[in-house]
Amino acid sequence: MNDLKVLENKLIPVYITDEGEKVVDARELHDYLNVDTPFRKWVKRRIENYSFEEDLDFSTFLSESNGGRPSKEYILSLDMGKELGMVERNLQGKKIRKYFIEVEKRARNLVQNTQSVDGKHFALESSKLLMPLMEELQLSAVSKMTAVKKLYEEAGIQLPFHVQLPDNLLTCTEIAKKIGVYSNSGNPHSQAVGAIINEINIHPNEVETTLGSNEKHQYAQQQYYPSVLDKVKGWLTIKGKPNRIETSSRNYNVKYLKGGH
Repeated sequence: MNDLKVLENKLIPVYITDEGEKVVDARELHDYLNVDTPFRKWVKRRIENYSFEEDLDFSTFLSESNGGRPSKEYILSLDMGKELGMVERNLQGKKIRKYFIEVEKRARNLVQNTQSVDGKHFALESSKLLMPLMEELQLSAVSKMTAVKKLYEEAGIQLPFHVQLPDNLLTCTEIAKKIGVYSNSGNPHSQAVGAIINEINIHPNEVETTLGSNEKHQYAQQQYYPSVLDKVKGWLTIKGKPNRIETSSRNYNVKYLKGGH
């Protein structure tokens, strides 16, 4: 799970993707829930019984193997994790569901707290709230300055310096759209692109860790310069645009749609 960052690590790790989605590892959840049913049978049964959908509620990958057969692993959305905890009907299930709800609440509160005061106080307090998060998520210096400057500008305060990230930075999802790499369910396959990027030689100057946000929360995201798009396209060309992306960490089934460029 090289392309995931740990957001919380209490009962089990809660990870955050480069698109800001909070996810959990199904095997780690299974171990915590103390389920008697073997993992493979348990996860397949839960998916079938509750009609969870791949690329919507969960994603899969093949784990690394030391001589044996790679095992299929599952990354679950936090909503799916909550539901699986609830249906176990045991103490661990209640605890994990409450834990996931608290993780979401803390993320929402971070956004709400930054919107609760006005003017300079708003900008100052927001910066104080965001700085530990930006440090933890290892945002670049330019990204930190850009985020802080934006907060002050939204409060009507112009800071006496100019800093701005390039407007041509791309997320893994945007790269997937441009080159036409999609999952079998028809969504841009950001995870496959992220795995490819982990395989190729990316210079530190070709990537920025920036602060993104949506209506629910703020998150760190990796954004890449156009040179990385070219490298991903080159990797796919060398591999012959395979329908199965095989990397040292994971394998993904993909399809190619017209419109990528």
